[in-house]
Amino acid sequence: MPNLIGRGLGELNSKLIFFDVLQGIKYLHDQDISHRDIKPDNIVFNDDFKPVVIDFGTSRKSGGDIPDICPKCGTKGYRPPEIFTISKDSQTNVIFSNIYNGRQYDPLKADIFSLGATLFVTVTGKLCFNEIEELNYLRK
Repeated sequence: MPNLIGRGLGELNSKLIFFDVLQGIKYLHDQDISHRDIKPDNIVFNDDFKPVVIDFGTSRKSGGDIPDICPKCGTKGYRPPEIFTISKDSQTNVIFSNIYNGRQYDPLKADIFSLGATLFVTVTGKLCFNEIEELNYLRK
């Protein structure tokens, strides 16, 4: 889908698109595969105007040798908050983003959060979670 920031598609159009998107993600999750970068830019339309999820560069099957958390997975505004944390160093008072804090997370659940964030942008045209705004808030 094109950049939807500032102009959403509305509830009805979003509902029609997301029905098919959810079926695709459910299929992946049934195979224990997480996409790990769900966002509007990774949803395109085929010749029949059906939405198709693309860009599986960061996707992976659960388990195995590859860690669930990687520094290149996800896009700001669509990653779940358990992946992105904001901290303030108590000694230096410096605010920093601590991405992939070494904590375990469920990449399948992270996909669900990303789907919700994508749906929110699709309907409203606004990000529901902005990591940069969170940093600015902590700086006050």
